[in-house]
Amino acid sequence: MATPIPLNFMWADESVLLDDIQRGISEGMVKWATDFYNNKSVNKLFELDVNPSSPPTKRSASKYVLTKSGGVSPDLRTLDEIVPAEKREYARLDQLIKEREKEQVELKKRETLLTSLIGTIEKEQDQLSLQRESSTDPQEIARIKIDQARARQERASAIASKERVSQSFSSSLTVQLRLYDEQRAVWDKMKGKESEISGDRMFRLQMALRYALDGIGSESRINVIFCKAKVSSGKYQVLGEARNELTERIEVLPSQFLLWPYRYIVIDLSPGHRKTLAHEVVHLSGRGHPDARTIFKGFKKVPLLNISLPDLEVVPGGFFDGPENDIMNYKRTDPEAKDTTMNILDQVDLRNYLLRLAGKPWSLAGTP
Repeated sequence: MATPIPLNFMWADESVLLDDIQRGISEGMVKWATDFYNNKSVNKLFELDVNPSSPPTKRSASKYVLTKSGGVSPDLRTLDEIVPAEKREYARLDQLIKEREKEQVELKKRETLLTSLIGTIEKEQDQLSLQRESSTDPQEIARIKIDQARARQERASAIASKERVSQSFSSSLTVQLRLYDEQRAVWDKMKGKESEISGDRMFRLQMALRYALDGIGSESRINVIFCKAKVSSGKYQVLGEARNELTERIEVLPSQFLLWPYRYIVIDLSPGHRKTLAHEVVHLSGRGHPDARTIFKGFKKVPLLNISLPDLEVVPGGFFDGPENDIMNYKRTDPEAKDTTMNILDQVDLRNYLLRLAGKPWSLAGTP
């Protein structure tokens, strides 16, 4: 039996709804997702349950519009594009922190070696003391005294070196902690800007209002907001985003919140990306993408200097996430549903998430 995927479609404002109705973008995403869930890879494990029913009409969807005009236009670009200066500063601090970590490892090695050396010298001193106590030969006693003086000097020098190493380690740790504080401040600044331009707070306010006025929304249904977002101008475009639930919920009345606290999806109303809805639904289970990779593309010439430098490109993780035909791989922007696959682990995780969402038992095997 297919597991329902319960969704509420919403639109940022009336102009977005009318544009969607005219171009049939959400309708195309629903058809694509339905065909995808029916293909051999997924084998009818899921089925969409959408409010209002697809395709939307102005009459059926009007109460699902978040505001009449001036809807939120979220920024779905990467942090590299949104806050490039802060991102560079974060990377610089990260490099300095790694240098301190490497330095501390070396200092700890030196400290260990010096501790071992001091122990060896002290053993030698004990042996020399025993030799002196047992010896009656004046020449041998004189030699032992010379060796004892040398050992005392070597031990004092090793102890002084160890103290300097310990002080260097403490200084390095102090610098590292300061760098962590600076990096955290830069991160907070980046996330603050991202939160502001992502439209998350306003979307959550509007969804909470829709629930309070019209009863639209539920803990057991996922809101999907269609909007006109700001997306990357480069080749690595992200046109949708699954957003997590809030960790702190502000309840103004029983089961009514100042900010909508549950997970929801944002999708840019762009044609030619029919798989976006099905892709973002997989993210609901907590599924992320791998970290970005830096790819070496060869060398590029610098004409004025007459030299060649490495040509490096940072590729977001979504563009090498599993096989090229996997639903989570961004590489094919608008593939056919019948040619797209879904990893078995993603199927299990998504099904278990949907069962928990519906308040039903779940299992590691993904079966109720």
